[in-house]
Amino acid sequence: CLWCNMAEETAAAPAALPLRVDHKTWFSAERTFVGWMHLSLITGGTAFALVAIGQSPSNQILGLLLLVPSVFLAGWGAQTYRVRCASLELQRFDAITDTVGPLVAVILMTIVAALNTFLGIRKYLDSL
Repeated sequence: CLWCNMAEETAAAPAALPLRVDHKTWFSAERTFVGWMHLSLITGGTAFALVAIGQSPSNQILGLLLLVPSVFLAGWGAQTYRVRCASLELQRFDAITDTVGPLVAVILMTIVAALNTFLGIRKYLDSL
């Protein structure tokens, strides 16, 4: 069919064209990396402050537990940046979305917040 062949050629034509990566895409990858590092430094700083200044062992334990999300955030940010840059160099856009990292970060921070609440309630009940 003449129309079927034209439709197939038209559909294949955009894939044959080389993709041009805009410079804003590179800056977006860098901004995302800086955002992950910023969050990692905030959680890491809070963790070190809790370990160093914590007056009770529960605060120091919480500080040590808060180091886990901090290390994860730094590692995930670096890995995501590396994968995105490699994808952009190959002019592919398959590594743009990230659904795993934010989910794991929220789960880890929720666990730490729940442990903080549990330790605070336990400390309050022990003081009664």
